[in-house]
Amino acid sequence: MRLPEPDDRVELVVARAPNARFPCRVRAAHARRMTIALPMVAGEPMSVSSGEKIALRWRDEVLFIGAVCGTSHGGLLADLEVLEAIPCQRRGFFRWVVPLPVRFAVITPDSRRPWRLARTLDVSGGGLCVPWDEEVEPGTEMQLEMDIDGARVGALARVVLVRLNPQPPPSHLLSLEFVRISDADRSRIVRFIFTLQWSTRGRV
Repeated sequence: MRLPEPDDRVELVVARAPNARFPCRVRAAHARRMTIALPMVAGEPMSVSSGEKIALRWRDEVLFIGAVCGTSHGGLLADLEVLEAIPCQRRGFFRWVVPLPVRFAVITPDSRRPWRLARTLDVSGGGLCVPWDEEVEPGTEMQLEMDIDGARVGALARVVLVRLNPQPPPSHLLSLEFVRISDADRSRIVRFIFTLQWSTRGRV
């Protein structure tokens, strides 16, 4: 596993604020251990606790999932154990394979078609992938609704890629990006995905 070099810039993500990215620098990295200079928040080093799960995004290439082992130098530095390295995905969101029930309504120039039920293959803060039983043109817009942690999330999405499903039925796979979604709903999706990452990839 390749680790950042000393003085490399990374972005810290914590579960309590999954939408925020806190720039910081690596001070040391060897084997599965890393030391970072904690970012300043309101004039003080960010507070982290031993055992707390964190993520570090490096060069928009890798997301390191880690656990805090302790702090030093008056809380300025944090020592981490790297649990896993996950390749980052395009558009800055982390995609997670999870089957969620979702309702879709295809929007046409004249009207909106009836709601249809499907189940996601994966979800991110920027969009999702879903099996579909007919070919749809890229650029087609769909209204969608799904439940995340007991709350209804709604968005307008656009089809960006259509592929044949290697394991039909359904016959096609649609990749959609959100073109209109509230900040609260996007945050709910991102928080849900990070919770899944902590609970599955961070089993230590």
